[in-house]
Amino acid sequence: KSKEKELLKSYLRALGNPKVSLVPFHVTAAEPQVFDIREGNCEALMAAIDQLVYDGGTRFGALDLRRYNFDQALLFTDGLASFGEKEIVFSDMPVTTINTSSSADFAHLKYIAQQSKGKWIDLSSTTPDEALRTLLEDQLQVISVDYDPAAIDELTLPVPAVVTRGLSFAGILNVPEAEVKVSLGYGTTITQTKTFILRKNETTDYDQVKRIWATMRISELELQFDKNKDAITSLGKEFSVVTQNTSLIVLDRVEDYVEQEILPPVELQKEYYALLKEKKEQENTNKGYALQSALNAMQELKNWWSRDYKPDVKKNQSADTGTDQVFSMVEREGSMANGLVVTDSARVSTEYFTAPVILADEKVSLPPPAQEQLQASAIGNTESMKMAEENADGVMDKNEEFKEKSQSTIDVKEWKPDVPYLKELEKTSARDFLSKYLNLKKAYVDQPSFYIDVARFFFQQKEKQLAIQVLSNVAEMKLEEASLMRMMANQLMEAGEKELAVESYRDILKMREEEPQSYRDLALALNETGAYNEAVQLMYKLVLGTWHGRFADVKSITLNEMNAIISAHPGRVDLSGIDPRLVYAMPVDVRIVISWNADNSDIDLWVTDPVKEKCFYQNSATSLGGRISQDVTGGYGPEEFMLKKAVNGKYKVEVNLYGDNRQTLGGPIAIKADLFTDYGKPTQKR
Repeated sequence: KSKEKELLKSYLRALGNPKVSLVPFHVTAAEPQVFDIREGNCEALMAAIDQLVYDGGTRFGALDLRRYNFDQALLFTDGLASFGEKEIVFSDMPVTTINTSSSADFAHLKYIAQQSKGKWIDLSSTTPDEALRTLLEDQLQVISVDYDPAAIDELTLPVPAVVTRGLSFAGILNVPEAEVKVSLGYGTTITQTKTFILRKNETTDYDQVKRIWATMRISELELQFDKNKDAITSLGKEFSVVTQNTSLIVLDRVEDYVEQEILPPVELQKEYYALLKEKKEQENTNKGYALQSALNAMQELKNWWSRDYKPDVKKNQSADTGTDQVFSMVEREGSMANGLVVTDSARVSTEYFTAPVILADEKVSLPPPAQEQLQASAIGNTESMKMAEENADGVMDKNEEFKEKSQSTIDVKEWKPDVPYLKELEKTSARDFLSKYLNLKKAYVDQPSFYIDVARFFFQQKEKQLAIQVLSNVAEMKLEEASLMRMMANQLMEAGEKELAVESYRDILKMREEEPQSYRDLALALNETGAYNEAVQLMYKLVLGTWHGRFADVKSITLNEMNAIISAHPGRVDLSGIDPRLVYAMPVDVRIVISWNADNSDIDLWVTDPVKEKCFYQNSATSLGGRISQDVTGGYGPEEFMLKKAVNGKYKVEVNLYGDNRQTLGGPIAIKADLFTDYGKPTQKR
């Protein structure tokens, strides 16, 4: 950072007596610290900068420039957004971006400078003296361009649009002749306007001009790469331009051109178009298979939902079952010595609410149960389970069902790992939380579970802003580990920070577009924020997708969730692009669904109803009409239990960690369990 400080000192000396406000930011922007600089003396400002503590993710959305009445802003950053909203809220204030890192997001830094009519300085490739001249000298730049958009498509200027040796722009001319007016000036002040008349020249070879335009257009689009990724890739492939998403490859055979969908030389084009047609036909066939798969899943759901289950409840119901509906969440524990995977690495996150249930054809109105009736029980005695024989690899045979024994239960408290840093924080007063955390961080700086655990502790202590700051370090570590990001996003949802959670789920989707859980997580979060239409469109994309077989019943479960959103918000979801055969509301009295953050892990959902029948992977349909989805043995879930017509009584919900084959930094598996009554009805509760 010495080059940045050297530049800042030189600039302030050149300005003489400016008033400077220091605004540090991470997930939030701090209040400005104001310094009066006299004859370039900025020691107090430098001391304040030296005392800054760097912690948390980088959230550019925390910078709302409309809050500040500054003449200009110098933004010292690498431009890498890691958390929350990725874009600054601009005002009329010019922003000069200054960076020293060779691994910075240069496109984002240029974008900020261009949008604010500021400057971009890369100290990784220039000296402080050269940068000072750039700061002090006004640069003639393009302020605006006026033309008829019907006459010219996609007019593009160089990035940044600074006029040094000349002015250039390129576009697609749709008419024989068109006029372009370019306004030039300094900052936001226009000092001159130039008019250009463009004419088509039939004798000119346009191939090189097209490539120049494509290169300029890609540079412009790359200022917001994530938003324009598809367009950048398409242009790069069409005009053979290297981009962030494309590279130079050797295409030997026509099949190679077809695979990449790049137009080959003229002599290969006839065969290319024939093979490309076959490829598109196969893609359409695959889409047809995916749609049929969704229709089959819907029909299976309809068949189950339409069936009438009327068991003799009184004959089977145990004497201790009352009229209150109670969910009991049980976390199984075992030991490797007994052939079980240790489940103290599983964390259960639940939200409990209550609602009336339907008994047969009669609706029974029940008073809201007291909080203690919504029990969570843990069975810690491994002797309560009948152990199955181990196979040759020492793994329990999953075809053997656990037998339960009568035993006492205890309430499950909030999951808390037995780690020394939490014990230290528990002994700390609230006013010293931040300093204690920063001190502890020195020993655990590279341990993601430290930030996850500490953030959970601060959320429990009602220190929400500090919790978010701590949690955002998971994103700042840039490990590209979806399981960690999912844990972070789930914690944000639990804390009510839905918008931040949505941004995190969007980042996960970019990392793991090949996994349906990424779409489902984002869609469910969007539904919580009221973005019902986007949620449904994402779910529909999942339903029509082709996924690895290990994701089992994800289409069926997502269809159920999609229809619940549609039925809950009539008229607010665009159904024009959705196959009407997939739109069918199937409300149920009880729905329980679990998912987890980790891939390559096997967690089972077991639900025991009031007549003591357990619904699980070996007994997927119960006499009461309970239905459980397919067993997910390879990661994420979801697994779902549904009961259309519930009977009053206790419903015991258990989750069993059967296997964990991960090799990651993710730490404990976080299980999310949602328990619903009256799912898909106006009286739905979770």
